[in-house]
Amino acid sequence: GQVSGFPPPVDIRIENAASYRFQLGPWSGSLMYGLGEGSVATGRLIGTHVAYRTPAFSVGAAYQTRENERGEKSLTDFVIAGEAPIGPGNLSAVYAKVEDENPAGLSALQTTLTGQVGPLIAQLIADGYRNALTQDADMYHVGYRIVSGPHTVSVAYNRYDDKQRRNLDVQSYGAVYSYALSK
Repeated sequence: GQVSGFPPPVDIRIENAASYRFQLGPWSGSLMYGLGEGSVATGRLIGTHVAYRTPAFSVGAAYQTRENERGEKSLTDFVIAGEAPIGPGNLSAVYAKVEDENPAGLSALQTTLTGQVGPLIAQLIADGYRNALTQDADMYHVGYRIVSGPHTVSVAYNRYDDKQRRNLDVQSYGAVYSYALSK
């Protein structure tokens, strides 16, 4: 959930993709390249991540960029995160920058609607979806988790700083207790 994890709105799965992963001591990483659905010229995704993990701390960074089905630059995100044991638990922090001026998957919407509502209304509906799904935001997460046997307590603070004209900033915080029945 949002309290015990950080769910940024990014694509993490794409069809027709190849990925290379490596693990070398405390280092790990990956490189991913995905072809567009139905076209090799549009809808591509390129992503990479690298992480360094030791018993004292872990840190990682990831970047991905994607084209929509028209070949326009679509979702692009950068994430950096870290975690360290502090006291009886683990402290984690995440920063993410997400931008998407041309959301993927909307080309067929206007075409589908035109026969049902006419071209003008179809254009207005498609533009409404496009405006609602565009993103330009910074996201922040700070959390702390304590695990003791089957007991887990997590607390977190999250902030979504919308950089767009509509400025739909969101902040949340919370605490969660869970008990693992099978531990």
